[in-house]
Amino acid sequence: MKNKLRFSSRCQVAALGWLVSLTLLGWSTASAQNFVKNPGFEDPLGPDNWTVEYTGVTVGPIAVANRPTNSCPNDFLIHGRTCHAHKDLGKPNSGTWDGAPTYWNKFGAHLKPNHNWLCHAYFKQVVTNLAPGSYAVSAWITQWGRTDVSQVYLESLGGLGAKRTQYVTADARNNPAGWQRYTVTNAPDANGNIEVQLHMCKNSTTANWVFLESNAFFDDVAVVPAGQTEYMPPYKMISVMRTNQDITLNWESVMNNQYRIQYSTNLSDPNSWLFVQLSPYLDTNFFAAGTSFTFKTNLLSMFAFDPAFDPAAPLFFRIHSTSYKR
Repeated sequence: MKNKLRFSSRCQVAALGWLVSLTLLGWSTASAQNFVKNPGFEDPLGPDNWTVEYTGVTVGPIAVANRPTNSCPNDFLIHGRTCHAHKDLGKPNSGTWDGAPTYWNKFGAHLKPNHNWLCHAYFKQVVTNLAPGSYAVSAWITQWGRTDVSQVYLESLGGLGAKRTQYVTADARNNPAGWQRYTVTNAPDANGNIEVQLHMCKNSTTANWVFLESNAFFDDVAVVPAGQTEYMPPYKMISVMRTNQDITLNWESVMNNQYRIQYSTNLSDPNSWLFVQLSPYLDTNFFAAGTSFTFKTNLLSMFAFDPAFDPAAPLFFRIHSTSYKR
């Protein structure tokens, strides 16, 4: 992996004998801007990102009389977010808990039938305001269970019509490599939209609770300009404020790029920089949703994981950014 370090601005605030220094650190890799909202399902589902749609059983080669013409939430035991996630976008070990800076993926999308009859649902998002051109629509997908009774796939609707991936057959049971990236190419429609759908269709009857063996998992969905290989523009700190033990940091960001906070107590030591760790009170792994990001917290909560933390001692911060990876 080729890394590039970019330092773009520094500002200092002194208060109560306490010094904050903000230095921006950008880490750029082969990547592209992603226009999907909540692509990793780290935030709750909602009308501004993903909805769950229920539809008729119409796909697949299996002929079954009286196929349902629609489904409903009661047809699915699971139809939302779960903790079975793609784990890590970091290369070359995608899909593993390897401790890399990109191992922030805690949730994914999950569909699981609730009975032995037929049903069909999908996660849906309409990506809007796209410029004309060709776009790669992708997701990391896996399943475990009976691929002979259900179909798992990605479909996009756009200016080139409906584009669907092959059915997913890789199994994730005790097999991180079962997660694979599936991609189709499409273009925006006349309104600048591409609709992304993540499907599970159970189109065969089962017996003896076999339906519990059917699961579809989706994560890290992307709609990116085809052929775009880099999107990490220079960025800078907008403001920093402190009131007693409360601190607010605001910096420029890129939608879906990932940000972490590093700190040091000795700016003269280049090896002293550490990441603010996940604590019971705070998660400092961020995914930007727009062109700026604001982080506000209490310092005692921020460093709850460190019993030796001294809020009166010199303290230095910098922002680490990783461009969205595919």
